Amino acid sequence: MRKAFLLSILLLVLWKASGQNVVCHSWDGQELSPKAHIRVLNIMANIIFDSDTTIDPVDGSQYWHKVTDPALAGVNVSSTIPPDLLNHMDTVYHPGQACGTITRLFGESSFDSLQIVGDFVVVNLLQSRMYSTFGHGAVFSFENIMSLCVDMINETGGLSTIYGHNRRSDYAHQGIDLFFTALCVRNTSRSLGGENVGSGYSKKMLFSSDSLRIEDTVCTFGNLGIAQCVGSGNWFMNPVSVVPHEISHSLFGDNSFHTSGGNHRGCSEPMPFMTVQGGHGLMGGGFSGLVGCNGYERWRMHWKHPASPYYIGARNAMNNGFVSSDISKEDGNQWFLLRDFVTYGDAVRIQLPYKDSTITPNQYIWLEFHNVGHNDKLDFLHYSNDSECLYEGTPGIYAYYQVGRDTLESPNPKTVWDVYNRDNLRVISNEGYWDYLRQPLGCDSSFTCTEWLSDTVCYEPVFSNAFCGYQDQEKFLFPNENEDDMANTLDFYGTLPSPLGGSIELYTHVIREFSCINKKRGDDIFHHSHPQIGDSLDAFSSHRKINMGTNPSTCNTKTCYAHENGYSHQGNIAGGKGLVFPSKYAKFNQSTTYLTGLSIEMMPLGDTLWAVMVRWDDYDITDDARWTGKIALKGSEQVNLTRGHSITLAQNRTPAQQFRDTESGYFAAPTQLTCEAGSHFTQQPHSTLLLTEKSRFVLDSAATYHLGDSAQILVQGGSTFTISKGADFTGGIASEIIVDSLSTLYVYDTARLRREARVIVRPGGKLIVNGGTLTSACDGEMWQGIIVEGHASLP
Repeated sequence: MRKAFLLSILLLVLWKASGQNVVCHSWDGQELSPKAHIRVLNIMANIIFDSDTTIDPVDGSQYWHKVTDPALAGVNVSSTIPPDLLNHMDTVYHPGQACGTITRLFGESSFDSLQIVGDFVVVNLLQSRMYSTFGHGAVFSFENIMSLCVDMINETGGLSTIYGHNRRSDYAHQGIDLFFTALCVRNTSRSLGGENVGSGYSKKMLFSSDSLRIEDTVCTFGNLGIAQCVGSGNWFMNPVSVVPHEISHSLFGDNSFHTSGGNHRGCSEPMPFMTVQGGHGLMGGGFSGLVGCNGYERWRMHWKHPASPYYIGARNAMNNGFVSSDISKEDGNQWFLLRDFVTYGDAVRIQLPYKDSTITPNQYIWLEFHNVGHNDKLDFLHYSNDSECLYEGTPGIYAYYQVGRDTLESPNPKTVWDVYNRDNLRVISNEGYWDYLRQPLGCDSSFTCTEWLSDTVCYEPVFSNAFCGYQDQEKFLFPNENEDDMANTLDFYGTLPSPLGGSIELYTHVIREFSCINKKRGDDIFHHSHPQIGDSLDAFSSHRKINMGTNPSTCNTKTCYAHENGYSHQGNIAGGKGLVFPSKYAKFNQSTTYLTGLSIEMMPLGDTLWAVMVRWDDYDITDDARWTGKIALKGSEQVNLTRGHSITLAQNRTPAQQFRDTESGYFAAPTQLTCEAGSHFTQQPHSTLLLTEKSRFVLDSAATYHLGDSAQILVQGGSTFTISKGADFTGGIASEIIVDSLSTLYVYDTARLRREARVIVRPGGKLIVNGGTLTSACDGEMWQGIIVEGHASLP
């Protein structure tokens, strides 16, 4: 017994040791290889509601007709075959010449590494046969529909496709008969026990219980398949329909990899942001902007242009060679040239230098030049290819943040396919980030360009908020004034009959989550634009430089890990309890904005090339800035507020935490900027630092502050300015520190001021000198001293 036990222990140790040598790679794909050449069997199911002709949930169209005549039930009935099948998927792959949207999309994205072609079988099945086979009730599931389709195909003698690919070898891959199958259903709904239009899933073993007859051989379905309700619209030519989204799941991962517009509230995995993000990418869906892939996805799949040696690369400054463009602060200042991203794959990724803790995920800024409208690629704004009322987009630099998920290989699959960073890409729009106001539209009717994007309200960006605000491709949260907890604010709005009997309670979006469909600036309402799925203002389309003082900035984005407990939005079965903020995820939060010298200058060089200059020593604030949130200036960094400009520390009005702050009255704490030891904060002459709304400025020990000639610090609205013990503070000629009502200036060390400088304390303000000194900066100079204002008629 003892020998057997010891042998078992030894085998276990050897097994674990051998397992550690197996490395998981993102570029192998989670289920489908990114370098596969496959033919998809597309089974197109159209339900004929012969038992009850009034309940067909989807009207017909020119793209896929509604069928009502029971005599048309069957397989490949000629008059019911959708005319645009070849616009959806090619039957043979021709590199660089693909026509079908799916074939072309994945071919362009992968530089022809992933070749997807297909053929089609169209099945019209009777509602009455579905009932007789599976019984009444919730029978219109994808599994039941697929099973009945296979039965009907087998009854006709076996597989006979529209375009003649009827051999077993046409669909076999890696020893599997039917390697990848797509079930596309025209007309189901959740009330019928199926899925609504636009819903679907990628699921292993979905079709494994069925056997299809091909060439007098019974063939089994493989593990890979997708199923979706596509409706009757022009989904054949839609690069961000549910079909490419579900195929992309096979590459990038399960629901925890939703991002770029393809995310929703039906999943419970944590997200870095409280709100759902838009963007562009293969994992995008109905809320995507641009319809193609992104650099982050290409990097994970190791798709690169054949001529480039780099998975993240660009052209050098002379445009005569390739250079790695995956950089960090240690790489110093860099110049890059970017050609069209979709055509050549050129992109820049910049790792941001600071984070709250070692466990906080790394953050990156991506830059891609999309030559929209001029590259002959699937690279345009969603719906613009089949809608005359939407622009195709603007050529320029498209930018976004990447949060976490920067490990591409590991012995532990959970490291490569982690579940903690769903929706981890966030758009950096040329328009910047703002505190938004939701208000009535103010005109007779809303602007409706697509059948589902309409609203009677508009959203106005009222306060610049580069560090904490919203950009219009993410959803907005607007809690009511009487709510104090983001986790308990669902709105009940009614019931629906349950297919199983009784009724189902329905709720609106969690915390009243809204899409920015109509946008207003001043008196102008933006038409020919649906901001939430991208508009002509998002791209950096002309020469521009951004740094920590611009909006948008080059600073990191804030994160607050949360998820929704259940599925709870209009039209879907309820059960959600609102947002959840588990304490175990709080360790991942990036709650601080770190000011750095990073600047990104973008310059068009003609119509086909952009120059990008990345610097790490650009500390100049050359325009007025409004900063909110928790902000830190690290010891090796500087701020140089240039002549005539201002920085305002103000209250963040965009939700940033679970509970309403008792001091500020918002779902965000008052703003605090801390200059840490070794940092330098400089105000050039005639510049202003304005503290408002209970903001706090702290000059830590060994930090340096220089207040330039005729420059001003104004502390108001209950704010505080603190000069800590060991800090170095100098005020220039005629400089001023004004402490307004209810505000405080704390001095714990020596503050030196030059001639004509003064400290003004207004009624209700406080100057507290505790172990510190206010004195002249130069021997023999007299500064004006402390002026305490009051009312002559009052004590």
